[in-house]
Amino acid sequence: MPQYPLASSSDSKKQLTDTATSLSLLIREFLTTLNDPNARQEEPTQQSPPPLDLLHTSATLLKAQTTKLSLLLINKPFTPSAIRSVLGEVAGSSVPALLSAVQTCTPQRFGKVLSDEVKSRVRRVLAELDRLIGEVLEKTSQEKSENIKEASDEQTIREEIGRLDLSEANAKPSRDSIASTGVVWEACDSLIDLRQNGIAGLLLLKARQYREMLEDAIIELKEWREDAEDEGFEEGNLHTATANSNTASSGPQEDVDRYLGAPNSLPADREDLKQTLDQALKKLRLVSTLYQAIGKRRLRSFPSLDALLSQESGTNTLSRIDELLQALKQIPSCADELAGAFYELDDFAAQDELSKVCRKAKRAADISKMGWNGSEEDEYTSWLKKWEEALDSG
Repeated sequence: MPQYPLASSSDSKKQLTDTATSLSLLIREFLTTLNDPNARQEEPTQQSPPPLDLLHTSATLLKAQTTKLSLLLINKPFTPSAIRSVLGEVAGSSVPALLSAVQTCTPQRFGKVLSDEVKSRVRRVLAELDRLIGEVLEKTSQEKSENIKEASDEQTIREEIGRLDLSEANAKPSRDSIASTGVVWEACDSLIDLRQNGIAGLLLLKARQYREMLEDAIIELKEWREDAEDEGFEEGNLHTATANSNTASSGPQEDVDRYLGAPNSLPADREDLKQTLDQALKKLRLVSTLYQAIGKRRLRSFPSLDALLSQESGTNTLSRIDELLQALKQIPSCADELAGAFYELDDFAAQDELSKVCRKAKRAADISKMGWNGSEEDEYTSWLKKWEEALDSG
């Protein structure tokens, strides 16, 4: 059996550098594809694994691979060949699997909401993985290893990652391999959650995020007009809740704000704006409650992907949910435009933007009126009629 000479340390480091660089280029090529709105997606076949299952498997595998990689980076002696082997596994398994899941999760078959979310989360995983590979290249370029930590095991890595403030680690322009591994883990967990929580969980998350954005606009407007009245609306009954607060003060700061075109509070002499703002706050609160009702009565009970794909009407249901989420997404943007009109002291524009908010909300209500079988009226359908009457009379 022939004997092959062992590669020198410099040769091993060069091979590792080449492998890491190639993987980084591959990831960036994939990222370019993910960022291209015109990139072609493959229509899944009967043999194609379900994309959420594939994401779950590949993300779980990538977490294990990056754990091993982090161990090799912080332990001594520094072993380029072992690190190169792990990078080869990443390049040949988890990374291609992630891209395959994106390509087969087409909006035509799985809906735009899920397809876009899969792209977004995979994009983040790949971007964070590329940063970790940057740590590999940086470590490889070091000629000495005095600063390498004493030997650690996988449990130590997990404990250190558990102690990390990942939000802080995300914000740092540079970080060590453990912090980078922790952020990759967090991104992988978001893919694992997609299968565990299902499409209903994703829809509820999106609706909650959009509602929070709307609530931010409501809070800003209430603060702008400190003595504005607010009307609440509960599912099952209508009631009025009047909130009293201090009258806006006037003085030099108000004069400066007026001059700069961004008043700190509602001018006392603009009765027209006061009336429009009162009306807007009441309607916005009604719209906010609609988000809650849609989440509780429609999104929480949204069918699983397997159930949808086994039904002839499944594609139509996914198209319907895409349209619903698009309406819910647009409402906070309209509310921001509404706030901008108030800040500009433009009553006509404010009324116009308020009308847009109401139209979008009514559209969302109309889409969600029936159950997901398309023909079933229920308690929520009856509640919507009262909700719309309240919105029109507000």
